[in-house]
Amino acid sequence: MKQESALASLPVIVVTSEANSDLVIEVMRLGAFDHLSLPLSLDELSQAIERGVFARSCVLSN
Repeated sequence: MKQESALASLPVIVVTSEANSDLVIEVMRLGAFDHLSLPLSLDELSQAIERGVFARSCVLSN
């Protein structure tokens, strides 16, 4: 049970090949942390990962 709760706080970044607004709304509603559309740069991906790591550290510190 402890492992499941730890995994639940992991930020999920969804990467799709199209920027379909209905899809983006749905994945965010289901709990995705962020959404990126292809093509994407390594800088965009790196920034999204940094935001996710920061958000998770904030959750874990509370």
